[in-house]
Amino acid sequence: MVSFHIDPLQIRIFLSVLLRLSLVLFLLPVFRTRQVPAAMKAWSVWALAFMVTPLAGRFVPPLPTETFPLMGTVVSELIYAALFALSMHIIYGAFHLAGQLIAFQMGLGFAQVVDPQNGTQDVLLSQWLQILATLFFFAIQGHLVIIRTFIESFEAVPVGSFLPTQNILLHILTLSGRLFVLALKIAAPVMSAQLLLQAGFALVAKFSPQINILIVSFPITIGVGIFFALLSLPGWAESMQNTLTVLLKFFRAVGLS
Repeated sequence: MVSFHIDPLQIRIFLSVLLRLSLVLFLLPVFRTRQVPAAMKAWSVWALAFMVTPLAGRFVPPLPTETFPLMGTVVSELIYAALFALSMHIIYGAFHLAGQLIAFQMGLGFAQVVDPQNGTQDVLLSQWLQILATLFFFAIQGHLVIIRTFIESFEAVPVGSFLPTQNILLHILTLSGRLFVLALKIAAPVMSAQLLLQAGFALVAKFSPQINILIVSFPITIGVGIFFALLSLPGWAESMQNTLTVLLKFFRAVGLS
């Protein structure tokens, strides 16, 4: 006769791992969208928890059973998950802002579509750049890096022990400032080409007033913008990789704080 023994301590350790993974994953930009089915999210979190527990279980304290320690652990993990997700949103926010800048320069600011991630209307190019950011993220093995960071976080920041310090807040402000820098780097090639193009249109309008620049400039502006956007794809992938490296340094700094 086969008998099964269930260790309550191992179950509480598994629940601690599940708590951190579920809070972080459900706040990540790609994973939290309405396009991902809820069942897929739940099964993914459970599968990751089953895989991570044997690897990091020795560093994970059991989930408290008392009310107040349990509430403190949940609040601590919620703050940690919010910081983790915020850093990823900064990367996607940079591509979103770059799309708005490029669309304004190309005259496509009026072309808006429904954003399924936020439930609002957004510029078409911003949606396109966010999809590109997702593809770049998976192409550079970013999802594997994030999973490895999860496993390392259980040793660097034990479950229920995270509290934001002044050093962490300074790192967050520094990382947030990179949003505008990264957005300008992404949009710079297209914006520079559009600036030179508009200067050329101004000279044509000055020396040939009979040409209707308003009508002629629309297709040329859009075509030039798309052309330079395609030429900038390798640079955008490199920017995503560099930003992901900075993100990992940020989480290592969080673990040492």
